[in-house]
Amino acid sequence: MYNLYDDAHQLLNLAGRKNPSKLVHCVETTSMQDVSEQLCASLKATMGEAGEPSARIEQRASYR
Repeated sequence: MYNLYDDAHQLLNLAGRKNPSKLVHCVETTSMQDVSEQLCASLKATMGEAGEPSARIEQRASYR
């Protein structure tokens, strides 16, 4: 998960960070964990619609 506005070369992965930099297109009160969970749910739903088997997405430990 990258902030493409401030990090166009995708050098800093924001996934799993407790205190990410500002996210473009996200509500300020939305936590990184909530965004991540929404993206996982969307990915699983899309895979199901495409007839793919259910995915197992493992959560990584958070880091600063």
